[in-house]
Amino acid sequence: MIPIDKYFNINITKDILSICELFFKSYKINGFLHARVFDEGSTYILASDREYMLHHFQNEYPMVIAKVPQQLSTKKKFYYLLTSDQEKLYLQAHYDFRNLFNHDHLFYMFERYSGYFEMCIFAAAPENYGVINYYLNNMDIFEKFKFYFKDKAYQHIEYLNKNRLFVPEYLRPNFKGLSDNNIIMKQSCPEEMTPKRYMLSGKYEGIYFTEREMETLKYLAKGYSAKEIAKKIAVSPRTAECFLSNIKEKIKVSNKGDVVNFIQEYNLF
Repeated sequence: MIPIDKYFNINITKDILSICELFFKSYKINGFLHARVFDEGSTYILASDREYMLHHFQNEYPMVIAKVPQQLSTKKKFYYLLTSDQEKLYLQAHYDFRNLFNHDHLFYMFERYSGYFEMCIFAAAPENYGVINYYLNNMDIFEKFKFYFKDKAYQHIEYLNKNRLFVPEYLRPNFKGLSDNNIIMKQSCPEEMTPKRYMLSGKYEGIYFTEREMETLKYLAKGYSAKEIAKKIAVSPRTAECFLSNIKEKIKVSNKGDVVNFIQEYNLF
């Protein structure tokens, strides 16, 4: 196994900072980490702050400095904002992260796969309180950067994936990758809270969609044909076409492409 000080290679860190530079300047972010944590205990990590990572491992801090709530950790993909009400185990790591390395307001993006989970962590300066609202309102930018980073850092990812670190069990997160015994739980809205009408606003004020029409729009946004939508919502193709026709009439458009444009303009899903 590569020693910690050599694992967090100075030259790799320089490359990571170069990849992150424009993103950091544009969005006032000052820290980024990309990692995979495998169920058997190994991991690879690419981080923009080498000194913090050395400090983190030398002090045997937990891999994720937060206890992720169970209702989140059963999902395939989820986000988590670090809060101050953490257990003592995590507080010292958070204190160091903030006071020794000027990183705070951690935003985690987790995605679970068979046998491992992947995470990206973003951080900002402690005084940058506005970044929380920025995270919440610009998920698409952070998702896009995740793919950009994985593309630009691909060679480093390949190398480190072949030379993983081992994380003791007591420092691993409280969840794992996907398996047959680790079913994804999907939370749903209570039946009594399901709206009968989905009311629109702005220039579509007074217009509403039924639940079935909303289901049709959801699958249309994913690129499904009318026949495929019919199967998904358990109706005949003719009924699915009828739902689509009603939608077009309500928003005053004539073809399916215009409906897709409406979905994007209104940011329905």
